[in-house]
Parts: sequence; structure tokens; C-alpha cells
Amino acid sequence: MKKAISFFLALSLVLVLCACSGSSGPDPKDYTPEDIINGLSSAGCSVGDITAYTAETDPNQKLGRPNEYTGKADFEIPGIETINTATVETFANKADCKSRYDYLNQFTGADLGAFGLNQYMYKSDYAILRIPYEVTPEDAGTYETAFHSFVGS
Repeated sequence: MKKAISFFLALSLVLVLCACSGSSGPDPKDYTPEDIINGLSSAGCSVGDITAYTAETDPNQKLGRPNEYTGKADFEIPGIETINTATVETFANKADCKSRYDYLNQFTGADLGAFGLNQYMYKSDYAILRIPYEVTPEDAGTYETAFHSFVGS
């Protein structure tokens, strides 16, 4: 009987310590772009082929550089005919994420025409999701909701 009580007391202590430490799940800054894209897919968003980049294959040559993104992956959205793919970029800290978002935001908008990025952009603390304008606003909202449900705000 004493062993059973000791076991339950030890188990209770472990549960209390876990609850107090906030270890309810993965830290959003630890997600890779592929984790986020798979999260979008699991939430019912259309996701096609995924291209994950390395420092050597990143077309922007920013991956892993100081103050830049730590992960980047593009994914196709089935049924959307465009040269632009959707993109997820992840960051080591909030400041780098915000800096990249602010930089990219300068290039969005219909008034820029062919020189603009022509995409919806959604930011969390540690990630940016970019969806081409060829996706309807309603469908883009679905990606946004799934993105924020997965990574937080």
C-alpha cells in the first residue's frame, strides 16, 4: 500500500512540474517549414509538392545567414496555375521574423504590378507564410487560420 501511495505522489509531482513549466507541446520557434506545411495539410489545406531549401539551394541566399531565416520551403497549391509557389520561412527570433516581414511587405500590393510579390502574407512570432494572390481571398483565409492555429500568433 505504501508503494502505491508513493507512486501516486511521485506521479502527481511530475504532472504538477510539467504543468508549471509550460511544457504543453513543442515550442513554435522549433518548427521547421516542413512541420508547418504538414500542419496546414493536416488542417485540410491543399498542399502539393514541397521543396525544402538548404543554405546552398536557397534562391535568395539568405538561409542560415545572420539575421535571416533559419528555414525555407516552398509548396505548390494544387489547382492554382502560377509561377509563384506558396512559401514558409522560419526564424530563430521574433526580431528577425518581423524585420523580414516588414521588408517583404514593401513589395506587396496591386499598385506595384509585375514588380510586386502579389501574395498574401501571414506572420507569427517565428514564421511567415506567403500565399500567391491566385488563391481566392476565402481560401487564403483558410490557410491563415490553419497557420495561426498551428504556430500561434
